[in-house]
Amino acid sequence: MITGATSGIGVAVIREFLSLYSGCYFILVSRNRKRMRERIESDSDIKDRIRYEIVETDLCDLHKSEEILEPRIREKGRVDILVNVAGGFISKPFVETEAEDFYQLVMSNMFTVFVSCRTVLPFMLNQRFGSIVNVGSVLGLRSLRDTRCSVYGSVKSAVVHLTRLLSVEYGGYNIRVNCVCPGILNPVEGAGEGSYEAYRKLNGMNHYLGEQPLKWFGSSSDVAKAIVFLAGEQSGWTTGEIMCVDGGTGL
Repeated sequence: MITGATSGIGVAVIREFLSLYSGCYFILVSRNRKRMRERIESDSDIKDRIRYEIVETDLCDLHKSEEILEPRIREKGRVDILVNVAGGFISKPFVETEAEDFYQLVMSNMFTVFVSCRTVLPFMLNQRFGSIVNVGSVLGLRSLRDTRCSVYGSVKSAVVHLTRLLSVEYGGYNIRVNCVCPGILNPVEGAGEGSYEAYRKLNGMNHYLGEQPLKWFGSSSDVAKAIVFLAGEQSGWTTGEIMCVDGGTGL
Protein backbone atom coordinates (compact mmCIF):
# COMPACT_ATOMS: atom_id res chain seq x y z
CA MET A 1 0.00 0.00 0.00
CA ILE A 2 1.36 3.40 -0.98
CA THR A 3 -0.02 6.69 0.33
CA GLY A 4 0.57 9.87 -1.63
CA ALA A 5 0.89 7.62 -4.66
CA THR A 6 0.15 10.43 -7.12
CA SER A 7 3.30 12.35 -6.17
CA GLY A 8 6.59 12.13 -8.02
CA ILE A 9 8.09 9.95 -5.31
CA GLY A 10 4.96 7.82 -5.17
CA VAL A 11 5.03 7.06 -8.90
CA ALA A 12 8.79 6.42 -8.74
CA VAL A 13 8.21 3.90 -5.93
CA ILE A 14 5.66 2.06 -8.07
CA ARG A 15 8.12 1.96 -10.96
CA GLU A 16 10.94 0.67 -8.74
CA PHE A 17 8.82 -2.07 -7.18
CA LEU A 18 7.76 -3.24 -10.64
CA SER A 19 11.39 -3.38 -11.81
CA LEU A 20 12.40 -5.67 -8.94
CA TYR A 21 9.36 -7.72 -8.01
CA SER A 22 6.85 -9.57 -10.15
CA GLY A 23 3.33 -10.23 -8.98
CA CYS A 24 2.98 -7.16 -6.79
CA TYR A 25 -0.53 -5.93 -6.13
CA PHE A 26 -0.76 -2.24 -5.23
CA ILE A 27 -3.33 -0.41 -3.17
CA LEU A 28 -2.73 3.19 -4.21
CA VAL A 29 -4.09 5.78 -1.80
CA SER A 30 -4.78 9.16 -3.37
CA ARG A 31 -7.05 12.13 -2.82
CA ASN A 32 -7.79 12.22 -6.55
CA ARG A 33 -8.68 8.95 -8.29
CA LYS A 34 -8.80 10.53 -11.76
CA ARG A 35 -5.36 12.10 -11.44
CA MET A 36 -3.89 8.86 -10.08
CA ARG A 37 -5.27 6.88 -12.99
CA GLU A 38 -3.96 9.45 -15.47
CA ARG A 39 -0.48 9.20 -13.93
CA ILE A 40 -0.51 5.44 -14.41
CA GLU A 41 -1.96 5.46 -17.92
CA SER A 42 0.54 8.08 -19.10
CA ASP A 43 3.57 6.10 -17.87
CA SER A 44 4.62 3.40 -20.34
CA ASP A 45 6.85 1.76 -17.73
CA ILE A 46 3.88 1.18 -15.45
CA LYS A 47 0.54 0.95 -17.23
CA ASP A 48 0.95 -2.47 -18.89
CA ARG A 49 2.60 -4.16 -15.89
CA ILE A 50 0.81 -2.97 -12.79
CA ARG A 51 -1.96 -4.78 -10.93
CA TYR A 52 -3.65 -2.22 -8.72
CA GLU A 53 -6.65 -0.51 -7.29
CA ILE A 54 -7.03 3.13 -6.33
CA VAL A 55 -8.50 4.09 -2.99
CA GLU A 56 -9.67 7.70 -3.06
CA THR A 57 -9.57 9.18 0.43
CA ASP A 58 -8.11 12.05 2.40
CA LEU A 59 -5.97 10.51 5.14
CA CYS A 60 -6.55 13.61 7.24
CA ASP A 61 -10.02 12.15 7.85
CA LEU A 62 -9.32 9.26 10.23
CA HIS A 63 -12.70 7.55 10.39
CA LYS A 64 -13.51 7.86 6.69
CA SER A 65 -10.09 6.51 5.73
CA GLU A 66 -10.36 3.56 8.09
CA GLU A 67 -13.85 2.75 6.84
CA ILE A 68 -12.62 2.75 3.24
CA LEU A 69 -9.22 1.11 3.65
CA GLU A 70 -9.92 -1.68 6.13
CA PRO A 71 -12.43 -3.56 3.90
CA ARG A 72 -10.08 -3.30 0.90
CA ILE A 73 -7.18 -4.79 2.86
CA ARG A 74 -9.39 -7.45 4.43
CA GLU A 75 -10.62 -8.48 0.98
CA LYS A 76 -7.04 -8.97 -0.20
CA GLY A 77 -6.24 -11.03 2.89
CA ARG A 78 -2.98 -9.37 3.89
CA VAL A 79 -0.79 -6.32 3.48
CA ASP A 80 2.96 -6.85 3.46
CA ILE A 81 4.30 -3.35 2.82
CA LEU A 82 3.17 0.18 3.66
CA VAL A 83 4.97 3.16 2.14
CA ASN A 84 3.96 6.54 3.53
CA VAL A 85 4.72 9.18 0.91
CA ALA A 86 1.73 11.46 1.57
CA GLY A 87 2.76 14.87 2.86
CA GLY A 88 2.71 18.60 2.34
CA PHE A 89 5.21 21.46 2.32
CA ILE A 90 5.03 25.10 3.42
CA SER A 91 8.06 27.38 3.57
CA LYS A 92 7.64 30.56 5.59
CA PRO A 93 9.61 32.48 8.20
CA PHE A 94 8.52 31.23 11.61
CA VAL A 95 7.02 34.58 12.66
CA GLU A 96 4.87 34.62 9.51
CA THR A 97 3.61 31.07 9.97
CA GLU A 98 -0.09 31.06 10.75
CA ALA A 99 -1.84 28.56 13.00
CA GLU A 100 -3.56 27.18 9.90
CA ASP A 101 -0.16 26.57 8.27
CA PHE A 102 0.98 24.68 11.35
CA TYR A 103 -2.21 22.64 11.39
CA GLN A 104 -1.90 21.76 7.69
CA LEU A 105 1.71 20.63 8.08
CA VAL A 106 0.93 18.44 11.08
CA MET A 107 -2.10 16.89 9.42
CA SER A 108 -0.54 16.25 6.01
CA ASN A 109 2.84 15.00 7.23
CA MET A 110 2.28 13.44 10.65
CA PHE A 111 -1.40 12.65 11.05
CA THR A 112 -1.51 10.84 7.70
CA VAL A 113 1.28 8.55 8.91
CA PHE A 114 -0.65 7.91 12.12
CA VAL A 115 -3.82 7.04 10.19
CA SER A 116 -2.18 4.69 7.69
CA CYS A 117 -0.07 2.92 10.31
CA ARG A 118 -3.02 2.53 12.66
CA THR A 119 -5.06 1.07 9.82
CA VAL A 120 -2.42 -1.36 8.56
CA LEU A 121 -0.69 -2.52 11.75
CA PRO A 122 -3.55 -4.75 13.00
CA PHE A 123 -3.29 -6.77 9.76
CA MET A 124 0.50 -6.98 10.05
CA LEU A 125 0.20 -8.06 13.68
CA ASN A 126 -2.23 -10.79 12.72
CA GLN A 127 0.07 -12.12 9.99
CA ARG A 128 3.18 -11.48 12.15
CA PHE A 129 4.96 -9.89 9.25
CA GLY A 130 5.21 -6.47 7.70
CA SER A 131 7.42 -3.65 6.52
CA ILE A 132 6.65 0.06 6.86
CA VAL A 133 8.69 2.83 5.27
CA ASN A 134 7.95 6.44 6.17
CA VAL A 135 9.22 9.43 4.22
CA GLY A 136 10.79 12.07 6.42
CA SER A 137 13.14 14.85 5.35
CA VAL A 138 16.71 15.90 5.93
CA LEU A 139 15.08 19.01 7.44
CA GLY A 140 13.78 16.75 10.19
CA LEU A 141 17.37 15.93 11.12
CA ARG A 142 19.25 19.20 10.76
CA SER A 143 18.80 22.88 9.94
CA LEU A 144 19.61 24.18 6.48
CA ARG A 145 20.39 27.81 5.82
CA ASP A 146 17.64 29.96 4.31
CA THR A 147 15.05 27.19 4.06
CA ARG A 148 12.46 28.91 6.32
CA CYS A 149 11.11 25.51 7.29
CA SER A 150 11.08 25.51 11.10
CA VAL A 151 7.61 24.01 11.39
CA TYR A 152 7.96 21.62 8.47
CA GLY A 153 11.28 20.36 9.82
CA SER A 154 9.81 19.92 13.29
CA VAL A 155 6.92 17.85 11.96
CA LYS A 156 9.24 15.68 9.86
CA SER A 157 11.38 15.19 12.96
CA ALA A 158 8.29 13.74 14.64
CA VAL A 159 7.91 11.30 11.72
CA VAL A 160 11.52 10.23 12.19
CA HIS A 161 11.07 9.63 15.92
CA LEU A 162 7.77 7.82 15.44
CA THR A 163 9.61 5.49 13.05
CA ARG A 164 12.11 4.57 15.76
CA LEU A 165 9.44 4.11 18.41
CA LEU A 166 7.29 1.87 16.20
CA SER A 167 10.31 -0.21 15.22
CA VAL A 168 10.95 -0.98 18.90
CA GLU A 169 7.29 -1.53 19.76
CA TYR A 170 6.57 -3.97 16.94
CA GLY A 171 9.93 -5.58 16.15
CA GLY A 172 8.97 -8.60 18.24
CA TYR A 173 6.13 -9.25 15.80
CA ASN A 174 8.48 -9.39 12.79
CA ILE A 175 7.36 -5.94 11.67
CA ARG A 176 10.09 -3.60 10.45
CA VAL A 177 9.70 0.19 10.41
CA ASN A 178 12.22 2.42 8.63
CA CYS A 179 12.41 5.95 7.29
CA VAL A 180 13.93 7.62 4.23
CA CYS A 181 14.87 11.29 4.55
CA PRO A 182 15.27 13.01 1.17
CA GLY A 183 17.28 16.13 0.66
CA ILE A 184 16.47 18.80 -1.90
CA LEU A 185 15.29 17.11 -5.08
CA ASN A 186 15.32 18.14 -8.72
CA PRO A 187 13.79 21.58 -9.25
CA VAL A 188 13.29 20.53 -12.88
CA GLU A 189 10.80 17.67 -13.38
CA GLY A 190 12.38 14.70 -15.10
CA ALA A 191 15.89 16.15 -15.07
CA GLY A 192 18.96 14.12 -14.20
CA GLU A 193 22.54 14.57 -13.10
CA GLY A 194 23.53 15.84 -16.53
CA SER A 195 21.37 18.91 -16.00
CA TYR A 196 23.61 20.21 -13.22
CA GLU A 197 24.45 23.45 -15.03
CA ALA A 198 20.76 24.13 -15.64
CA TYR A 199 20.10 23.70 -11.91
CA ARG A 200 22.81 26.19 -11.03
CA LYS A 201 21.10 28.89 -13.07
CA LEU A 202 17.82 28.60 -11.21
CA ASN A 203 17.25 31.54 -8.89
CA GLY A 204 17.43 30.63 -5.23
CA MET A 205 18.78 27.09 -5.76
CA ASN A 206 22.47 27.66 -6.37
CA HIS A 207 23.61 28.00 -2.75
CA TYR A 208 22.08 24.67 -1.68
CA LEU A 209 24.56 22.80 -3.88
CA GLY A 210 27.40 24.53 -2.08
CA GLU A 211 26.33 22.89 1.19
CA GLN A 212 26.37 19.30 -0.04
CA PRO A 213 29.28 17.10 -1.15
CA LEU A 214 27.54 15.79 -4.30
CA LYS A 215 27.04 18.81 -6.52
CA TRP A 216 23.71 17.92 -8.07
CA PHE A 217 20.14 17.57 -6.90
CA GLY A 218 18.65 14.14 -6.40
CA SER A 219 15.60 12.73 -8.13
CA SER A 220 12.43 10.98 -7.09
CA SER A 221 13.99 7.81 -8.47
CA ASP A 222 16.92 8.12 -6.06
CA VAL A 223 14.51 8.29 -3.14
CA ALA A 224 12.37 5.45 -4.50
CA LYS A 225 15.37 3.11 -4.71
CA ALA A 226 16.08 3.66 -1.02
CA ILE A 227 12.42 3.19 -0.08
CA VAL A 228 12.10 -0.09 -1.98
CA PHE A 229 15.39 -1.35 -0.52
CA LEU A 230 14.17 -0.73 3.02
CA ALA A 231 10.73 -2.12 2.24
CA GLY A 232 11.96 -5.34 0.70
CA GLU A 233 13.77 -8.51 1.66
CA GLN A 234 17.24 -7.10 0.91
CA SER A 235 17.03 -5.22 4.22
CA GLY A 236 15.35 -8.02 6.17
CA TRP A 237 17.49 -7.47 9.30
CA THR A 238 17.13 -3.69 9.30
CA THR A 239 14.63 -1.74 11.39
CA GLY A 240 14.55 1.70 12.95
CA GLU A 241 16.93 2.90 10.25
CA ILE A 242 16.85 6.56 9.19
CA MET A 243 18.38 6.63 5.72
CA CYS A 244 19.34 9.99 4.24
CA VAL A 245 19.14 10.35 0.47
CA ASP A 246 20.45 13.88 0.27
CA GLY A 247 23.75 14.09 -1.58
CA GLY A 248 25.49 14.37 1.77
CA THR A 249 23.62 17.49 2.92
CA GLY A 250 23.03 15.99 6.36
CA LEU A 251 26.73 15.38 7.05
